[in-house]
Amino acid sequence: MENTWLHNLGKFDYDPLSRYIESFYWALGTFLLIGSKGDTFAEQFYCLFILLCTIGLFGYILSTIGQIVDDLNEKNRTLKKGNHYV
Repeated sequence: MENTWLHNLGKFDYDPLSRYIESFYWALGTFLLIGSKGDTFAEQFYCLFILLCTIGLFGYILSTIGQIVDDLNEKNRTLKKGNHYV
């Protein structure tokens, strides 16, 4: 018998979907430095959903800020170009 993290947590005999959710939650939780997890499948699935929504929202906010900065830079370039003719 191998000594893997699935064996250590007693989750080796779980169905593949439960093991996948557990693994994916662990990966996201580690990546985002969450450090804690739910005890049941429903808690883990809900937390995973919230983590994914948070990642999407964070990406959207960063993209919007990038677009605002690009617009400001374009206005500055246009303004500087117009000052050469004055």
